[in-house]
Amino acid sequence: MINNLTINEPTVPVVKSLPNITYHRSGTHELKMSLLIPQLVKPVPAILFLPGGGFRLANPNNFIQLRLALAQAGYLVASIEYQVLPAAFPAQLLSSKYALNYLVKHAAEFGLKRDQIAAVGVSAGGYLAQFLGVTSATSNFLPVEIPVANAKIWKVVSLFGFSDLTSLAEGLTNQTEKNSVEPILGLYLNGLNFLNDQTKVFTADPDALAEASPINYISEKNPPFLLMHGSKDQLISPNQLTKMTKALSAKHVAVTAIKVKGAEHGSWQWSQPIIARQIIKWLNNK
Repeated sequence: MINNLTINEPTVPVVKSLPNITYHRSGTHELKMSLLIPQLVKPVPAILFLPGGGFRLANPNNFIQLRLALAQAGYLVASIEYQVLPAAFPAQLLSSKYALNYLVKHAAEFGLKRDQIAAVGVSAGGYLAQFLGVTSATSNFLPVEIPVANAKIWKVVSLFGFSDLTSLAEGLTNQTEKNSVEPILGLYLNGLNFLNDQTKVFTADPDALAEASPINYISEKNPPFLLMHGSKDQLISPNQLTKMTKALSAKHVAVTAIKVKGAEHGSWQWSQPIIARQIIKWLNNK
């Protein structure tokens, strides 16, 4: 028996992939992004997607379920690699600024709305997304060759990210994870300086931590934020969500905070369609 299947109209657009685009060169090193492009009437809003990896990895091919859902919802999704350890702060943030600038400059070519580019990040990528948001349309950490107008972020979504490096260990009950915070932050802040001074590499100067914390750059001109965090996260404490929510609210920045009950850091809950639907609903809300 041959059965017939009738599909009268599309429920999602065709999505095309455009991988391995070089968005910035530094010496002989190239930084790449991969695009998911919905085949819709152009221009479309865009998402600068920042993967996680604890500053040690930044694989733009990760989180395919979420990225595809966003593209099927009508968003061009540009997932990037960025500089990682041993590159020290602010190298990761500068990479993100270069990627944003590239999207703005190539908006017509890719068919995206240059004034509607959201930053969406996961874990360390969530930290970077928050940093892009609080420094949006400012000269803070902006390479001199990038116009301030090209540093504007439309909206920010952070999944189990962080914003205050000075309190990153607060709220963690797993002693192993708690003990690892300062060495990781020391590497993040000092990078290859350990070749010159090995006594400094695993220590994190409080002033340097404050300088590298998005929470200290909030202004009333910042774009809206969506912060999501797992209630059982023992790698990055949910306290980070609480602190950033309060700090944004104090500056009258629109913020939506969602704690995902029972979710851990990068656990299975984050791959479920309900997470993507929540993000898409928030992004679509004018």
